[in-house]
Amino acid sequence: QRRVHGGMADPFYGDHLLISYNTLVPCFAHHLSSCKASLQIVQLFDVISKEYEQMDMVLEGLTIGIASGSAYVGTMGCSSMKRYSIIGPVITAACIMERMCKNYGVMICADNVVVENARPPYIFKILDRINCPKISETPMFVSELIGECKKQDDEWMYEINHIERNDPFTHYNMAWKFYSAGRLKETFERLTDVSDSVKESLLKVVENHPQGEYYFTLPSWI
Repeated sequence: QRRVHGGMADPFYGDHLLISYNTLVPCFAHHLSSCKASLQIVQLFDVISKEYEQMDMVLEGLTIGIASGSAYVGTMGCSSMKRYSIIGPVITAACIMERMCKNYGVMICADNVVVENARPPYIFKILDRINCPKISETPMFVSELIGECKKQDDEWMYEINHIERNDPFTHYNMAWKFYSAGRLKETFERLTDVSDSVKESLLKVVENHPQGEYYFTLPSWI
C-alpha cells in the first residue's frame, strides 16, 4: 500500500523503503503513526518468515530506523528530469537508527525526538548514546521500540498515569539520562533491580574517579 497510517511510501531502492510522514499529506500525530506502522511491519514480517520456513526458505533480517525532524520536500531536478525527493538531516538520522538496529540485534530503533513524542503510549529502551555533529549539536540517544502499553481505562489522564507506572524501562531510561549528565550516583540509585552490593561496588568505582572522568559504560546486565 502507498499509504501507511498517514505516511507516504516511496518506491523501493534495492532492499530499502522510505516512508515519510507529515510531508505531502498532513499527519499531526506522525510520531505515533510511524511507531504503529513500524510495529505492524514487524508483525507482517514474522508472518511471512513463517511461511518461508514452511518452504525451507529463509528471509533476511528486517531493520527499521525512525527519526523526526525538518527536511526539504518536493519535486527536484532540472527541466528534463524531475522527481519527488526528501533531503535533510532527518533522513541521515533515520539511516543511522537503522544501522544501530544491526549493531544491537534489534528490529526497530528511534531517535530522541520520536521517543519524546511517542512515549506514552509506546515503550522504548535506551541502547546507546552517539555523537553525530552533522545532525545534532548534542549526543543522541538510540532507543529500541519495544511495543505499545495496553490501555485499561477510558479516562485519558488515568491511562497516561497507568502507562507511566507500568513502563518496565522507566528507571532504566532515567538511569541512562543521569549517566549521560555525569550524575552517576543518581544513575545507580535508579537501578532498582540491582542488588545493594553491586550498587556499592559500582559507586566506589565512581568515587575513585575525578568528576567528568568515567572509564566504564553501563553494564550489560542492567
